[in-house]
Amino acid sequence: MGSRLLGRTRSDNEHGATLVEFAFILPIFVLFVFGIIDFGWAFAQNLDVTHATREAARLAVVNGAAGNESLTQLCTDIRGRLSEVNPAAATISLGLQDTNADGALDAGDNVTASISYPLRSLSGLSSRFLSGNLSATAVMRMEQLPSWTQGSCP
Repeated sequence: MGSRLLGRTRSDNEHGATLVEFAFILPIFVLFVFGIIDFGWAFAQNLDVTHATREAARLAVVNGAAGNESLTQLCTDIRGRLSEVNPAAATISLGLQDTNADGALDAGDNVTASISYPLRSLSGLSSRFLSGNLSATAVMRMEQLPSWTQGSCP
């Protein structure tokens, strides 16, 4: 006995065809769904690193949130701005540039903040495509003389 499907009868030996088609499509569908999830995760990490870099440059040009800060205190404040990523895995560097070439740092010279973070797949299925580092750089003009020295955060 066959079932009636769009005006034709299906024989008993065709009932397993749906299961075979599902078995072919399921792995592709799962990879597609986890690819979308991993891409969204990578995009969120990229936004977080970019935002933290802008915040780092802003903290550096005003000597940190609490006033006169050393590089270590400034780096602690910057790591606190990283919310979506593991702050300990981020590489943070702050630089000073004498833009007017007068041989001294003064207000109006540039501060460069750079953050690099290793990109990882959330599910592990897209790790072949999501590898490398996310990095961002922000440059801002100093509002006052820095109390910190340039360098990489410990």
